Amino acid sequence: MTSFVELVSILAPVFLTALIGFVWAKRKLPFDHAFVTRIVSYLGTPCLVFYALSQAEVDAASLGTVAGGMALCVLAFTAIGYVGLKFLGLPIRVHLPSLTTPNTGNMGLPVAFFAFGPEGLSYAIAIMASLILVCFTLNIWIASGRASPIESLKQPMIWAAILGGVVLAADIDTPRWLDNTTNLIGGLSIPLMLLALGSSMADLKVEHIKRSLGLGAWRIAMGFGVSWLVVGWLQLEGAAAGILILQASMPVAVFAFLFAQLYDQRPAEVAGTIVMSTLISVVTLPLILLFVL
Repeated sequence: MTSFVELVSILAPVFLTALIGFVWAKRKLPFDHAFVTRIVSYLGTPCLVFYALSQAEVDAASLGTVAGGMALCVLAFTAIGYVGLKFLGLPIRVHLPSLTTPNTGNMGLPVAFFAFGPEGLSYAIAIMASLILVCFTLNIWIASGRASPIESLKQPMIWAAILGGVVLAADIDTPRWLDNTTNLIGGLSIPLMLLALGSSMADLKVEHIKRSLGLGAWRIAMGFGVSWLVVGWLQLEGAAAGILILQASMPVAVFAFLFAQLYDQRPAEVAGTIVMSTLISVVTLPLILLFVL
């Protein structure tokens, strides 16, 4: 049975680092979101992805199965979300991306690492790579009305995942200088992600609190239920099962707000859902960790 102390040791670094970012922004101290986003997206995360996959002690087939499981989850999120939003009379293009996009990066990676160690981080990265492909295809299509599969191929993280997967599958010994360099630069990613998440929460405003609360709870509950079914169907066990359930049950990713801003799909409402789902996760994450550990 997972102890309270163990839960605190997993979650405290995540929430405290995000809290530092939140307080930093509230005190009006300078935080260059554009710079941090570029550093993390184009340098830090690709290095983290390549290093984690190239050094993973998990076979490529298992990583592929977990990534495929996440893709199945997202398809189910999309179908359930579409039907549910239609029934409630809420706009699809505004709210569906929030329901289909769990925060597998800023929040998911550190929680996975602290809960399951390097093995868990490898699974979490495979899941995040799968979700990035969805973010830049399905969600752009939902928000804008047009598909954009090319956008996903412009992301350095995707190519880092491909190269890392090739190294893992072919059992290639990478030079030590490359391992050390990608490990050093990749180490930037998780703390910067959490600081950026906290800073973003400080800037977002909540509108329609009851609706945002309901949609946030829906995102997390749907993620848990669907992923639990997918884990059973794929017969996943151990860290693979735990990470898939954990990642799928994360609150709404900040990506959803960026899409809403870019395509003018009521970004203030989307921001409210992100904030409320993140607050809900303070309660749900410990419960989910108790379930999967």
